[in-house]
Amino acid sequence: MTPLEQALGALVRRDGGRLVASPRSSRELAELFAALVDQRAVLGRDVHLERAGLGGLGPVDERSMTIDCGAGVPVRDVEALAAEHRLTLGALPPSAWALEVGALVEHPAFAFRPAVPGRLEPLASIVVAVLAGGQVISSGPGPWGGGGPGLEALVVGGGGAVGLVTRATLRLGPGGEEARRRWSFERPGPALEGLKVALAAGVGPARAVLRPRNGRVFVEVTLRASPPLVSRDAALLARCLERGGGRFEGAGQEGEVDGAEREATWGEVAEALERGAPLELFRISLDAVVARGLAVAARPPERTQVSTLFDPSSILGGPR
Repeated sequence: MTPLEQALGALVRRDGGRLVASPRSSRELAELFAALVDQRAVLGRDVHLERAGLGGLGPVDERSMTIDCGAGVPVRDVEALAAEHRLTLGALPPSAWALEVGALVEHPAFAFRPAVPGRLEPLASIVVAVLAGGQVISSGPGPWGGGGPGLEALVVGGGGAVGLVTRATLRLGPGGEEARRRWSFERPGPALEGLKVALAAGVGPARAVLRPRNGRVFVEVTLRASPPLVSRDAALLARCLERGGGRFEGAGQEGEVDGAEREATWGEVAEALERGAPLELFRISLDAVVARGLAVAARPPERTQVSTLFDPSSILGGPR
């Protein structure tokens, strides 16, 4: 038994060649953090964390369209329970479905969802988390930031650099049908400008594929909502895109784009299209998008730079 293993005692178990911690509550995670500080150990390097013990799913509150979840619950399980109530987490980027709730809420890009008209809001309305110093924090219900930013704002989308989520109440939306529509443009600029005009007008696309081909830029937009809302958004989207020079090409049939997903600006999207690269967009807002098909970013998005303000010797070891 190593000195670290002996010091951590019942907080960890040995799994092959590594020490594994599986806390079952915020209190146990805070105790683990305190022990790591005493031993000058780092999570991930010296001790592997499993959050499966931070379980518990439901109930679904149909009135507020929210669901209470433990950080170790798979996101797919949340969606399955929400679907039983004809609700959904929405059009998350594909790789988000493989995460657990804690990792989703901490993810710099996936922790936010589009809110009409074209803005972003946190996917979680309430968060319980443990900071690196062992403090347990909890955000209250109500409009995000209604009383100014709190410590939880450093955790949501913080990449696990400042603290880790143990429980969250996630926002849901109504389920519905899916429709795909496709337009083509002579150049990328008018295509992107038309999409942004549609976002500002209140259209909420679940996904968009942009593919330069045969001298034109094809734009396929997926709408996913209740039938009346899909019809309204389809008509509004057509008006916005066609006023910008878009030519309607009928029902969508564009395939998926290969590559990893990352947050990107509209400027990066425009540059990629000018080079002829196909792109697939998710979490589409006026501020930024999550894109598949872009080159790896030269540096992390600015939202993760908050970690540089804190002690680099933190037990959390920087953003994940």
